[in-house]
Amino acid sequence: MKRRTIGENPLDAVIPAYPKPEGLRPASGTRKKRLTVYVPEELLEKARDAAFWTPALTLSDLVVETLKRRLEEMERERGEPFPPRPSRLRPGRPMR
Repeated sequence: MKRRTIGENPLDAVIPAYPKPEGLRPASGTRKKRLTVYVPEELLEKARDAAFWTPALTLSDLVVETLKRRLEEMERERGEPFPPRPSRLRPGRPMR
């Protein structure tokens, strides 16, 4: 990776450069959409700490990777992928 800076980065000796994991790179033409969710404050702070202390990891990357793994796990437990939903999700809390 070529830097657009003058000289060497002194932090390279202390913090190794980590490439972004292969599975996190969006395929060409992949569109992204915004997702707004509410999470417990303590969980959000832990996620922010992880993103801060892991070079080349963004909070968005962490959420995408975690959501992808959990959905794959749910599909394995179910034995098949979830079918497409027949209608839009209703906003707000689910009625139970």
